[in-house]
Amino acid sequence: MLRPKKLTDAGDTIVEVMVVLAILGLAIGISYATANRSLLNARQAQESSQATEQVQSQVEALRTMVSNPNVYSTPSFCLTPSGTTYSIQPSASSCNFGEASRYNITISHLDANTFRVRATWNDVLGEGTDSATIIYRMYPPTAPVVGGGGGGGGGGGLATSGCPANATSYADRTVTGGVTLNQYGDSRTWGSGPYTDDSALGTAAIHAGLISSGQTATIRVCSQPGQSSYTGSTRNGITTLSYGSWPGSITLILPSD
Repeated sequence: MLRPKKLTDAGDTIVEVMVVLAILGLAIGISYATANRSLLNARQAQESSQATEQVQSQVEALRTMVSNPNVYSTPSFCLTPSGTTYSIQPSASSCNFGEASRYNITISHLDANTFRVRATWNDVLGEGTDSATIIYRMYPPTAPVVGGGGGGGGGGGLATSGCPANATSYADRTVTGGVTLNQYGDSRTWGSGPYTDDSALGTAAIHAGLISSGQTATIRVCSQPGQSSYTGSTRNGITTLSYGSWPGSITLILPSD
């Protein structure tokens, strides 16, 4: 005998369908929220990478301004391209870089020779402001001794100094291998001879085969015009770095007089 259909069966079916739809809606909502969060996280990582590139670009620009006294006296600024060099921009409104001018760059001083290069931008997650920072130290170069004078410049003048023919000046410096640093306070050296004029003399002198690590000697530093590029190499256990255009070069030799 067939069981008579109860009036509540249809209602039960509708409730079950509604429960299933609610579960599906919840699952779709969770999936959407997860996907959206993942997308935002990926965008946040991308922005962080772009900001770091902007900061590194400012550090490279700052490095070219090592001889400009204004970078040591301007309390807060950024650097903008101006022909073949850079201009100091003290106004924050002029210091927005990157896609849609998203990243605001500020170069400030922690002390006389230590710079903090920071990019800030609005967080894509709406959680305030993000930032990327590099701390960079550099020192203004000391003036070279012009050949032909005293002060270690040699008695016979530039022509008999032993420096390359295109040298513009020279100075005799006391250098310790691996110890005498560059004006940035580290041992980085660019080129293979000639070197960039902001290279670490203690590293360059070993690389050039003039002294060994820990050895102290008088080295003649010959100043020359800059080059369009510098190629790094490995010599005497020292690996130097390659670099592009730089305004000044040096060649290291042992004094002959």
